[in-house]
Amino acid sequence: MDAKPPNKQKNPLQRTLDFLAGYHLASVLIVLLGILTWLGTLEQVDLSLLEVKKKYFSASNFWVRPTYNGYDLPLVLPTAYWVGMLFFVNLLLGTIFNARWRWGSSGTLIAHAGILILLVGAFVTQQWSRRGVISIYE
Repeated sequence: MDAKPPNKQKNPLQRTLDFLAGYHLASVLIVLLGILTWLGTLEQVDLSLLEVKKKYFSASNFWVRPTYNGYDLPLVLPTAYWVGMLFFVNLLLGTIFNARWRWGSSGTLIAHAGILILLVGAFVTQQWSRRGVISIYE
């Protein structure tokens, strides 16, 4: 007779780490980033690029209420900055805890490391870059 192993209850820290490193969370975050980018692109018809960037992609606010053609959409979404931060944590923990650390899966590990480096670069640019325009008349 096959004996079932005892049902071990995971502690809250392990359950939290499993959730934060899970594929389901990554899938939801990627779809959410796509939706935010699409809505921000649509809203550039009515607002300037700087206003849309501040509304959808800045760290100064946590929630965004999208508008389209002057109408408020019945959605309240987190800004892409915070979704990106959560995606970084998800990808980092998923790579550490869920990835197979073998020679055969080195391509996957390199791809994950590359995405993490891109996200760190985007964070550094968002926080500390200065951009400006200068007009030079002849």
